[in-house]
Amino acid sequence: MQENQELDLGILGNLGFSYNLFDLEVAMALSMLQNFSLTSTLPAILKLEDNTMIDFNIGDEIS
Repeated sequence: MQENQELDLGILGNLGFSYNLFDLEVAMALSMLQNFSLTSTLPAILKLEDNTMIDFNIGDEIS
């Protein structure tokens, strides 16, 4: 006598279990969603030998 069951918990994942006459197993799978976005400007600082600091965005021309 054996049975396998799974319960869908939506964004939390799945809860599954199986059993037979002499054994019981329970397992839970979790999932997480995360959205990332990048902006078109990435700031940076250039430090020269005389300790002069130049702020710029990655991709900009520095003169």
